[in-house]
Amino acid sequence: MKKICQCCQIEFIANGEYSKRHRKYCSLECYKKSISTTIEIACQMCGESFVVRGKYKNRKFCSTSCYRQNKKNSSKTILMKCVNCDNYTSRYKYQQEIRNMVFCGRKCMQEYAHSKCTDHQDYFRDIDTKEKAYALGLIASDGCVSGINRINLTMNDFDAIEFFAKQVGYNNKISCVTGKKSNHADSYSLTISSDIMRKDLESLNILPRKSSMKDLSVPTVLENMERFFWAGFIDGDGSVNIKKHKYGNYVRISVVSASEKYIERLSIFLLKNAISSSVTKYRNIYSISFGGKRTAQQIYDLFYSDEFGMERKRCKLKKYVEGIQSTMI
Repeated sequence: MKKICQCCQIEFIANGEYSKRHRKYCSLECYKKSISTTIEIACQMCGESFVVRGKYKNRKFCSTSCYRQNKKNSSKTILMKCVNCDNYTSRYKYQQEIRNMVFCGRKCMQEYAHSKCTDHQDYFRDIDTKEKAYALGLIASDGCVSGINRINLTMNDFDAIEFFAKQVGYNNKISCVTGKKSNHADSYSLTISSDIMRKDLESLNILPRKSSMKDLSVPTVLENMERFFWAGFIDGDGSVNIKKHKYGNYVRISVVSASEKYIERLSIFLLKNAISSSVTKYRNIYSISFGGKRTAQQIYDLFYSDEFGMERKRCKLKKYVEGIQSTMI
């Protein structure tokens, strides 16, 4: 096959399939001469001339900035508005035709998806029902509020987190994390991204990194809603145990928290309802314990007499109370 050398313009014969398709020079000397020579080219964006070696003779732009500016101004691209942050981003025209929504990045896409996962973003604006007070107690114990408008709740009992999801109108699927070891229980988690809900929770002293704050104040709720708040807090950070004793079994409820004020307020609340408690401290962790055979019925009526809450703890305490009543008959 006869071809023309791009350097010396002399005709040469190219043998073989590769040479027929790709060979441009008649000899190695012509190839080296071609790539070593310099060529002056005008930038297609700014119009300024720039010098390149022969091997880069097909270059069109003098710099990366000119290339990007040309790409932005090209008819193939268009500035589109991010539906989450309202910033403009460059996208191809065909993307506008096949996509209803455009995001400037993965972070905006995730935040938008989380923000649409709840129907009641102002759920914690006013704590005026027992369900809201209980849900606030769950967030205060097992919840987490981050600075990026994200609220997370992780619990071991599905019925409690399902109750919370129904209350806030959560539309996404509750994720399940399987325990790594055989003695570790599965945990359930949900995440909501909402600036409105985050601000409402912060006004109630549910702050980011609350576990590391020793002087964290307890949320202020109405007096008739206080017992429901503490019921949610106990379901989150508390445990209900039936202790064995030679004079008869007794119930013991323990609550652990890093906040001294939470434990102090719970102790005062129990004292108002004629329930004694003991508070202990180990390093930076505070613990409160209360219970007993005589106060079991009173504790059940105070925290678990309603139809919502954690089924596992309520059933354990109810079974114990019914057992005491049957022995007294």
